[in-house]
Amino acid sequence: MKFAPKDIELLEKLKGGEPDALRHIFNKYWKALYAYASKFVRDEYAADEIVQKLFIRLWEKRTELTIQSLSQYLYMSVKNGCIDYVRSQISREAEWEYYSQFLTVATISPEEEYLSVEIFERVKLLLGQLPKKSKEIFEKSRIDGLTVSQIAQLMKLSKKTVEYHLTKANKLIKSVLRIFIGWIFLADKFRF
Repeated sequence: MKFAPKDIELLEKLKGGEPDALRHIFNKYWKALYAYASKFVRDEYAADEIVQKLFIRLWEKRTELTIQSLSQYLYMSVKNGCIDYVRSQISREAEWEYYSQFLTVATISPEEEYLSVEIFERVKLLLGQLPKKSKEIFEKSRIDGLTVSQIAQLMKLSKKTVEYHLTKANKLIKSVLRIFIGWIFLADKFRF
C-alpha cells in the first residue's frame, strides 16, 4: 500500500523531532482511531486512553520505528492496545472472583437492625413535632445536603435564621435520642 505524500512527509518530520508533525498526525487520525477503539472495547474512557498512549509511544519511539504505512501502523497499534485492555479486564475479573470469596460480608444482627429502624422511626416522629419551618430547614440540610447559605438563599431567609432553626431541631432530636440510647444501654447492661 502506498503512502499519500502527506503521510511520508509527516513521518520524516516526526523522525526529525518536529512536534508539529505529531500534531498533524494526531489531528488527522485521532477521531477515527478513537471510534475504532470505542467499538472494540465499548468503553469511551478506555478507548481514549488507548489512543492517547499510542500517540505518546509514537512520539517517544519516533527515531526507532520503521513504518511502511502510517494508517496501517496506527490502526494495528490501536487494535493491539484494545486486545491488551480486554485481556487485562478479563484478568482483573478473574482475580476479583478469586479474592472476593475471601472477603467477609458485613452482617448486621437482628438487634442492630431493629435499633437502626427504631432510631429512624423516632427521628421521623420528632421531625413531625417540629414547627413547619424548622422541619423544612432540617430536611433541606440533613436529607438534601444543602448548606446554610443555600437554604437561606432558597427560602429567602438570613443565615442566622437558618442556623437558629437547625440548632433548635438538633437540640430536640439529640435530647430525645440521648434518652432513647440511654434506655438501650441500660437494657443491654442488664441482659441475662
